Amino acid sequence: MIGEMRHLRAFLTVARLSNFTRAADELHVSQSALTVQIRQLEEALGVMLFDRSTRRASLTQAGEEMLGPLPRILIDTEAVLTHTRDSYSGRFRRRAQQIPRVEKQ
Repeated sequence: MIGEMRHLRAFLTVARLSNFTRAADELHVSQSALTVQIRQLEEALGVMLFDRSTRRASLTQAGEEMLGPLPRILIDTEAVLTHTRDSYSGRFRRRAQQIPRVEKQ
């Protein structure tokens, strides 16, 4: 799921800036890496999210519809993940240490 969130953040950044180069700079990734992330997202969804030209990336109708609720969803998801990590970090490790080891004979 974390990988998908990276893809969604990439989508939001390109949508906001309407430019892959500037979005890549802001996200501190190469333009080709950003392009791959957007293509992976488009392939996963089965739709084109951007109409691309040499200077501009504009949202398709599908991109526009996805853009509407996405910022709020992403903020809420990140808040839940942060809360869970902060509240329960270390518990998994402690339980794993309590599991008895089976000795080979």
